[in-house]
Amino acid sequence: METPIDVSESDIPTPLARPMGQKVTKRKVKVIGASSSTLLVNLFSIEKEMKERNVVQKQITKVVELDNVVKMYDILTKEKSNMIEDQHKQYEITCKYILKVSS
Repeated sequence: METPIDVSESDIPTPLARPMGQKVTKRKVKVIGASSSTLLVNLFSIEKEMKERNVVQKQITKVVELDNVVKMYDILTKEKSNMIEDQHKQYEITCKYILKVSS
């Protein structure tokens, strides 16, 4: 006795039935090449943005440093005549620290 074969199963080609042709291989290489060049463009734009952020960060750092210099100057020139003894000691310690850090 023969076993009946289902026609719908035999009509479906299997992906391993034959090797990939030259045209399909060339298309895959083109697609891979296109995606890698897009990646390079994205990397250049990312690098440009990183440089711009570094410039902005340096400007922010300068402003903060200038602000700190102004604050240190204000501390050094603060009126000492109306300070109590503990405040005056703390003030002297702070001034020594500022002078040490700034030199």
